[in-house]
Amino acid sequence: MKFLIRSIVYVNILSFLCFDIPGLAAEDSVMALDTEDYFPQVHKTLLEAKESIYIVMHIMEIGSGKKNDPTEQLVQDLIDAHQRGVKVKVILDKNLPEVEEELAEFEKVKNKNDKSYALLKNEGLNVSFDSPETVTMSSLIVIDDYISVLGSAFWCYASLVENIEASVLIRSKRIAKGNLELILKVESQSKN
Repeated sequence: MKFLIRSIVYVNILSFLCFDIPGLAAEDSVMALDTEDYFPQVHKTLLEAKESIYIVMHIMEIGSGKKNDPTEQLVQDLIDAHQRGVKVKVILDKNLPEVEEELAEFEKVKNKNDKSYALLKNEGLNVSFDSPETVTMSSLIVIDDYISVLGSAFWCYASLVENIEASVLIRSKRIAKGNLELILKVESQSKN
């Protein structure tokens, strides 16, 4: 049921984006990303990052054991960006259940971010978990204060390969500024 609701919300968002968005400058652009488009576009954009990458992500799961898991490459892209001097900040959801009734669902996502957290921390990246009082259901990336990627795609094999996901890549300083403000708000409430 949650998947259906999430899908309907993102289809509505994508439908909205087909029309003029007030405040977008002539040089700004919006690109819809389905499951097949998400990895190649995000991978390319991370490789091209020059100054900064900010990410808030509900699930960033590496070590799935699946052959050619694109998540492994995206996480490596963050490490590579950090090594070439790009400021990288990652905030992951701690995946704590809100109420006891959610425990069965929680067992499916419990600790899915721990390996990514440990790897990124070990590589010297600025990575933290969100506040334990918060469930961060976001998939939001801001690159070089200009590019925003947001939508339903989390960084896990199922989301990047198997599911039907809907995301957008927006090139707009104005939109990136608003998204970065949201990321900084989550960061101010996060724990290291």
